[in-house]
Amino acid sequence: MVSIRPATRAWKRGAAAIAVTVIVGSLITGCMGQDPEDGPSRAAVVPAPQFPVNSLTAARRTEITEQQCPAAVTQEALRALPEAAANAVDFFAASAQCVLIAAVLQTPVQPEAFISPLQYTAPCASPAIVSVWAHYDDDLIFGSPTIPNAMAAGQCIRTLFITGSDAGMGTEYAMERELGIRAAYDVMRGVTGDWVDATVALRSGVTITTTSPADNPGILLLFVRLPDGGLDAGGFGATGHQSLPQLLSGALAEITTTDTGQPITLPALEATIAEVVQAYAPQSVLAHLPKLDPRSKGDHPDHSATGNLVAGLVDNGFIDGTVVQYAIGYPSAQNEVNLGGDELWKKLEAFAAYASHDSVLHCSTAKSCLGVRKFGEWLQRQYLVPDAEIPTP
Repeated sequence: MVSIRPATRAWKRGAAAIAVTVIVGSLITGCMGQDPEDGPSRAAVVPAPQFPVNSLTAARRTEITEQQCPAAVTQEALRALPEAAANAVDFFAASAQCVLIAAVLQTPVQPEAFISPLQYTAPCASPAIVSVWAHYDDDLIFGSPTIPNAMAAGQCIRTLFITGSDAGMGTEYAMERELGIRAAYDVMRGVTGDWVDATVALRSGVTITTTSPADNPGILLLFVRLPDGGLDAGGFGATGHQSLPQLLSGALAEITTTDTGQPITLPALEATIAEVVQAYAPQSVLAHLPKLDPRSKGDHPDHSATGNLVAGLVDNGFIDGTVVQYAIGYPSAQNEVNLGGDELWKKLEAFAAYASHDSVLHCSTAKSCLGVRKFGEWLQRQYLVPDAEIPTP
């Protein structure tokens, strides 16, 4: 018998509080028996001590302004920063990201606590939905229409992809799929335009690539670019037979990214996912159905491994399970069709924009993509499972 995780599992994230104490000088009203003709006594004011606004030491301020980032910030500016902003500058200086310090200094309302560089490089101006997927197109197949509906409602969209989706076919194929994802999001938002790419080193120690429409920072895609593990979880020869399931099982101590060869351990990957989610305190989190759930049987190993990562972070209190839903993947084809009409057509149009960049699919219109074997079945369905229904390990 499996136990079910309570629906009320709470996620508690402490916020750093800044206490500034001001001492006001006391007034001395004079001595008893003072001659009235001497006039009123003078008030003796005790100057208020000057307490630092943040916890940066003088030595650390000097190191930042004179050695690490001398052109990015001054001593005076550092002393005046609230704690969260000072922590952000400290991190950017230590991680050789001096160019990002300007974003901290220009932020009008500072966060209560510094959680991630993403709070400054890609902040959300509206409630967020964060989704975590194994491959480029998983969000379009299994996370739609939830994601486009959130976009239409003006929510901040943050989509994290764990693998580079190379399918053992090399970087060129993977990069073309990334172009397809951008094209699909342009269709969903109803505007075609340029996208701006950036790299950022997170507090987890992992460097990721982000991309956003130049005219809409409310949409952001985040790429980790680990190797695709394939349908047997054994990976591909082109990427050293590395796979996400092997990392989770302990068969691999680390796995290297397909673009820069950056080694990433399981704790670092877990911390990366948690950091992205916590940075936005989202109202909704979407991910693949974990392998823990019997309804994931027959799904892609990368899908269920990604779901396990998110479920594990919920169990350990790093993600609020009450906002998490998991999408049934390949096995969704066993369920009834539950999408149709205009909602389905919009989903198909977005997927077709992506598919025109994916040479494996051989479709580029809504109608032709609906006819692609298996994909047509998945596209007509979306089934989400709340975290409370996921069995515990």
